[in-house]
Amino acid sequence: MIAYEYVMTSDIGFAPNPFYGVCTLACCKPKIRKSVANELFGKVKKTLANNQNVCKLSKNRKSIILEKLGLKATDSFDRKIEELFLQRDKKLLKELKYKTKEEFIKNQNIFIIGLAGKRLKEKLGKTSNDKNPIVYIMRVTDILTYDQYYNDKQYAEKIPHGFNVVDANDNTNINWCGDNIYKNANRQKSCTKELAVAVAFHHENGYMEPQKAHDLSGKYVLISSSGNFIYYGQKADGKIDIGESYRYAGHKKFYFNEKSSDNETLKKFLCGFDAIKRKGIIAPPINSKIKMDIE
Repeated sequence: MIAYEYVMTSDIGFAPNPFYGVCTLACCKPKIRKSVANELFGKVKKTLANNQNVCKLSKNRKSIILEKLGLKATDSFDRKIEELFLQRDKKLLKELKYKTKEEFIKNQNIFIIGLAGKRLKEKLGKTSNDKNPIVYIMRVTDILTYDQYYNDKQYAEKIPHGFNVVDANDNTNINWCGDNIYKNANRQKSCTKELAVAVAFHHENGYMEPQKAHDLSGKYVLISSSGNFIYYGQKADGKIDIGESYRYAGHKKFYFNEKSSDNETLKKFLCGFDAIKRKGIIAPPINSKIKMDIE
């Protein structure tokens, strides 16, 4: 089990985007998104190698694995395995002993936790001395390339249309929070990677090449399916204790196993995650005027 924690400076329903039954992290936090993908790729390769250290695998052993998957012995081991995994290759999944890519990923128990930073705490009526409330928690159940995300009809609703937001705090439209905003992202040349829409969050004040480069450097979109995320939003009250007060930039990463003693409170919370009955969206984003019919 792995947990990534970071402090959020804003919460507008864009990063993460918890709408339409799926919580997605497609923009911001590129280091976390890339790290999650690398953790998964590493686990895939280690499983294929019978839990041996992949770095120590001989060329002959790698060739045998590749040929077993219907590939050439001379193919690039790392690149080809990663491609097959992203493509949900049936032979690869059979070797991993899983029916689906999503089942394999969910079983790794990789969690992302966003905590309210100073400004969000103020919006929530908290003081600087209060603990940082959990704004959302998601267990990763899939990773996609940007092109897979954009071209998958399942996520078409997350493409914003008719975007007309001057101040995110005044936004009332769920669709305008859409994070499915890049296409042709897998092309080599940066100039061919483009916005899929004329305007969206991160580009609401005009096209911004640095922001695009920052988002796309994460390479992958993280997906959390229904039943695997809780988005507290405006009801992030800080009552859930996850063991620390946070005063840092960037993110923290925790590895948990049977012998781990690092942040036992957080470990206990995550181990009990599946027992939490109410999941999904608890309340709208903190920085918005979005109204939702939530039980």
